[in-house]
Amino acid sequence: MEHFGLKMQGTFIVETVPYLKDFVSEDIGRFIYVEAEDNYYFGTTFDWIQVGLKSKCVKIDHIDFGHLHNQINAVHIPFKDTFLKSTNVSDALKELSSGKTALKSNSIFSNHLSEHCVNTIHLNCGISETQISAKDIPIISLLNANITDTQTAIQKLEEFYTQISRPKISISDWDYNFIEKLYVGYVTTNPIINAPMLIQCYNTDNEMIFPKKVILDTYFNRAYIYHTAAIELNVILMG
Repeated sequence: MEHFGLKMQGTFIVETVPYLKDFVSEDIGRFIYVEAEDNYYFGTTFDWIQVGLKSKCVKIDHIDFGHLHNQINAVHIPFKDTFLKSTNVSDALKELSSGKTALKSNSIFSNHLSEHCVNTIHLNCGISETQISAKDIPIISLLNANITDTQTAIQKLEEFYTQISRPKISISDWDYNFIEKLYVGYVTTNPIINAPMLIQCYNTDNEMIFPKKVILDTYFNRAYIYHTAAIELNVILMG
């Protein structure tokens, strides 16, 4: 039925449904209120779209952060980092906790909260200085009871990820230790946070070499290798 120029007087109640069902072609142009989500949806050509921001997310005097229904949490906060594929904070934490992501130092940059985070018509989420980002979102952390925001939680995970480096000791880099009666060489590592660490040595034929002794110097961030001969040695450090 098509009707133009409809004039109504009194209360108009939009179609109410208990939950959002799968979209079908008959839903094109349909406008509904979903009770389970306390929100409105409109049927486009291909799928349902949520109409507007969830109710009560932005209150008169504050943003309603939390984990309850109709509150904003890590799932809704955009996140961008050079070494992570995730586009929101919640997925970024899952990606880090899976142990599959290799990161570098300083890959997460600090941004501070400032004015204009809540604009007149929308939440200004992003990673710029005047936008809401990971550091502004509260979290109940499994890492440490003192961690209360998702930015710090991600950075703590990043500090303790497994780093792998492959330095080399050349023949000319060895010194002879007369007390130990062994040759000693060293490789410099990234700052050693997670001592102890795993160290493996290989010669130029990719055969594993078992040194007589290995000493980890956490002050100078060096791994000292003691061996019976001065050879070209490939060292793998994991930790």
